[in-house]
Amino acid sequence: MAKSEQIKMLRDTTGCSLYNCRRAVDFSSTHSDCTPIGFLKAITFAVATPSLTFEERVRKFSEETTILP
Repeated sequence: MAKSEQIKMLRDTTGCSLYNCRRAVDFSSTHSDCTPIGFLKAITFAVATPSLTFEERVRKFSEETTILP
């Protein structure tokens, strides 16, 4: 379950919807290589990487971002 502080901080940082922020925190908690910001970038920039699967996309963007506390 996502922590409300993490979701609020992610929303304040990115401006994304609470729903997507909750999904991002939940996804990153079950996938060790992924970050919430990587998840949000993967759903936003899906057109930029058409040959990758969603999980590969999240990992790619997670490598490029820092992990939120």
